[in-house]
Amino acid sequence: MVYYKLELRYSRLRGPPIIHEFWMVIMDFIKEEVREAKKAQREARQARKKAVEEMDEETKAAYEKMRFYKFYPVQTLDVRNISQVKPDFHTGAHTWWTN
Repeated sequence: MVYYKLELRYSRLRGPPIIHEFWMVIMDFIKEEVREAKKAQREARQARKKAVEEMDEETKAAYEKMRFYKFYPVQTLDVRNISQVKPDFHTGAHTWWTN
């Protein structure tokens, strides 16, 4: 779909035919690279599915029960409080509304 839009937009070039040929070579190269990338992604997806299918039930259950936790920093007594510390410098990008 993107190739079609690009082709419509750039087919209106009013230059020598070399530009059009060069453009077509570039587009063919891009299409081939995309095709190879999609093929690699498809093969990787199939390999993951196969690995999950071949996995024993105990390992599958362990993966399904696995949980991930996110830990946030906690203020402790041996570390100074930096929540109110302001930098010594600032860029001019935000000074127009702070003045």
